[in-house]
Amino acid sequence: MVGSCKEDPTASNAGGARTIIANPNPVVASVGANGSFLAAVYDALLNPVPATFTATSSDPTVATVVLDPVNPDPNGTRQRFTVTGLKPGRSLIQVAQASGGNLSVVDTANIAPIVFDGTISNLTPAGGSTITITSTSLLKFSSSPVVTFGNGVVGAVANKTADLLTVIAPFADAGRLKIDSIAPTYIATNQYSLNTVGTVTQTGDFWIGDSSATTAPTLALPASDGAKLPMITNLFERDNKAICPDAAVTGFQGPCMFYQFTLADTMTIKFLLDWDGTPAELTDLDIFACTAATVQTASCGTTPESGTAGKQKSTTTVAKKPESFFFTFPAGTHFLVIERRTTFNPTGTTPPRNLRVTITRRP
Repeated sequence: MVGSCKEDPTASNAGGARTIIANPNPVVASVGANGSFLAAVYDALLNPVPATFTATSSDPTVATVVLDPVNPDPNGTRQRFTVTGLKPGRSLIQVAQASGGNLSVVDTANIAPIVFDGTISNLTPAGGSTITITSTSLLKFSSSPVVTFGNGVVGAVANKTADLLTVIAPFADAGRLKIDSIAPTYIATNQYSLNTVGTVTQTGDFWIGDSSATTAPTLALPASDGAKLPMITNLFERDNKAICPDAAVTGFQGPCMFYQFTLADTMTIKFLLDWDGTPAELTDLDIFACTAATVQTASCGTTPESGTAGKQKSTTTVAKKPESFFFTFPAGTHFLVIERRTTFNPTGTTPPRNLRVTITRRP
């Protein structure tokens, strides 16, 4: 019997360093936190090759990088490095062989923010007024931002771009705003829910004079067909039941609020009213519109200009929430009325702090 052996045709490819890899790439870490990556080299057959490495941060004010001595590789074929985030931004990590060859690779350290430091136009806004929040060069707003004020009360985003939010301030406790979500320009895959640096303290009421039709503030209306405007108001804090359109209705508690608007031509508008409170379903609110001639009369309540669509009666078991109506208003001055019909169980029930009206101009 005759035997022979054949040389491995790939043997010449083994042993020499051909490829260097840093994994993961990129490294994502938050400010004040650590991330890590492994550096390794491989031969042409993707076998690991013993080597040591150096790593350098291109911007050590954003991220630092050091060798991790706690987790050495027993085979000497890879090394772990720790990346520490110092401020939001991106730093390039140059990884190079220190022994076994001269290969190098660039990893990326993306340092995620932990707070939002954009500008808030007014830190003491009146409830119902408008504030703006401006992005930074690195931290932009997502396409569907939510802005939460103190005590978990959500504001109403009236307008939004990646660089500027226009928000209706609710009636809320003092606190830092939480913006969900923030989209860093340098991290395409991640978005973050961040608190602002500044504390916002709601101070006063934008809708001064809404307790009477004679002093009713003027509403802003959408400028074009299909456009919407949010509005946040609150229950009048004192008892003005006597001047409410439904004052004579059995069980009516009040209060009521009045807002006016003047049209140069006919316009179809939808008003939708929602509200908070705890539990919100135990409060019955109505929304309707009347002419200037009837606004503080009983007929405004019984036969409002806008009809009775926004005056659905709730019960202790059936909640009519939200309330809404739409109506084609003629030219002239009109009054929007919001009334509290009743709260079914005042004991242990928190009255609505925020009444949320969405005004939609319809074709």
